[in-house]
Amino acid sequence: MIAVTKLINLLDKPFLKYWANKIGLEGINIRNYESTVKKDGNNRHKDIENYIKNGIPFDGCDIFDESIKDYNIIGSEIEITNGKIIGRIDLALSKHNEIYIVDFKRNKNIYLSSKLQLSKTALDKLLPTKFTSFIEQEVN
Repeated sequence: MIAVTKLINLLDKPFLKYWANKIGLEGINIRNYESTVKKDGNNRHKDIENYIKNGIPFDGCDIFDESIKDYNIIGSEIEITNGKIIGRIDLALSKHNEIYIVDFKRNKNIYLSSKLQLSKTALDKLLPTKFTSFIEQEVN
C-alpha cells in the first residue's frame, strides 16, 4: 500500500524553491529545520489526540475547544484504506448531519497539496464505500 502523503509529495511544488532559498539566506539549515518542524507537527497531533481521548490539556487547548465547540467529535487519527492507498484523518467532526474532515496544519496558507489531501474526489477514491457518505464538506 502507498500512503496519501507519499502520493502528495510527488506533486511539483514550485513555491518550495523560493521558500527554501529564503530559509537558506536566513542561515537556517534546511535539513535541521525540516526535522524540527516534522517533530513539532507530530507532537501537536499527539497533544490533540491525547486531549480528545484522555482529557490531557495542551498549550492552546482553549483555542482548540473554542474552534470545535459547536461540533461533535466523531474520531481522531482515523486510518482509512481501500486496500491500495492508505490515509489518516486527523479529526472528523459532525454538525447538523454534516460531516467535516479536519487536517491539522501549522501553515496559515492552504496549498494545492492540502486541498487534494482533503478533497471529496480524492477521498471518494480512497475511502471504502461505507465511509464515503461521511465526506460532505469539500475544501474550497
